[in-house]
Amino acid sequence: MIGSTSDKRLREICDSVKASPTVITDEEIISAISRYLPSYNCEAAALSYFAIIAHICYYRSDIEKPLLKIALTPTVYLGIINAEKAITWVQSNVTQKSFFGEPIDMKQQKKEESGLWMKCQSMRI
Repeated sequence: MIGSTSDKRLREICDSVKASPTVITDEEIISAISRYLPSYNCEAAALSYFAIIAHICYYRSDIEKPLLKIALTPTVYLGIINAEKAITWVQSNVTQKSFFGEPIDMKQQKKEESGLWMKCQSMRI
């Protein structure tokens, strides 16, 4: 999912954050993600944002709140405005084994995302 993004700068950021988490500034990361349009479909956009943000926050948990706000925007467009319902939606979609036909290593993905989802539950965005 992350490797298949068409946004060259976002791919570079994802690779850089993994290799050296502090090289890219918070502003650069947030700006690149906020400019990224993963899909015109709200559900697909939300899933894409959460996949990318889970990857980045695994290495850079200090910027999770502004990134979660970006990821939750498509869920608001879906009509999910209640925090508990948003959490339920995210949790129910995290169990997907592939996005757009691409298999995901669920063991690794859950390891990377577990901290983010726990923090998402405790936040009221």
